[in-house]
Amino acid sequence: MGFVPPLCREDIPDELASWLPSGAELAFPEQGMTSAVAFAVPGNAVLKRCTDPRYLDWLRREQVVLKALEETGLAVPRCLDALDLGAEVWLVMTRLRGHNATDVLRETTPQARVRIMGEVGVYLRQLHNTAVPQMLQSETEWVTGRLRQARANLAWCDGSSALLDQLEQTRPDAVNSVLVHGDLNLDNLLLDGNGVCGLVDWAAGGAGDARYDVGLVLQRNEESVLDDAAIAAFFEGYGTEVDLDARRWFEDLYEFF
Repeated sequence: MGFVPPLCREDIPDELASWLPSGAELAFPEQGMTSAVAFAVPGNAVLKRCTDPRYLDWLRREQVVLKALEETGLAVPRCLDALDLGAEVWLVMTRLRGHNATDVLRETTPQARVRIMGEVGVYLRQLHNTAVPQMLQSETEWVTGRLRQARANLAWCDGSSALLDQLEQTRPDAVNSVLVHGDLNLDNLLLDGNGVCGLVDWAAGGAGDARYDVGLVLQRNEESVLDDAAIAAFFEGYGTEVDLDARRWFEDLYEFF
């Protein structure tokens, strides 16, 4: 996946122009992998556009998920508008307050990270205990569906055929599906001084395996600042342990999405 150039005012279709009124400017979060994203300032609207054929259905799906989540009480963006031009898909939603957790955790103290990750665990427990809306339920067992999609994504994803073969041979036992975010890296988790503000980028949301969310929020990478104490605090808040082998299996699965 490459970087997506930022939006310009001239890019916005006439049908959506009212979300960026005269005098408002565009501001940009750190983004750029599948869609272009911009904030209307002043204002409360987030404009999101996808033109890459690989990800058009992801943005269409995000609109469906946000609509389905409106009645759950979860802190998620509210869908304001949408426009599907075939080769170009737009979504307009409300902006959640806060800053992405990657930056917050990197810039704070180890003691604060422990507190924050405990709060993240509580929040994720709340998400996974929320009933899956009817329109997001699926008859396909989640791991089976993800592995099938992973093989379809081999032409462009970061994962390899050898890794996928290994994942298929070592797949974990199935568990009951719960409501998952499905892309829960720390960039999609928003925090402020009062704790967790909510989650963005819901294209993969729906009925799924809770261990996938846990594996992603605790994933190991060069930027990770989570030590053993922070991870322990997360599980204390979450209330259920997920062993390291399982977390790594789901983390490796993420290479295909």
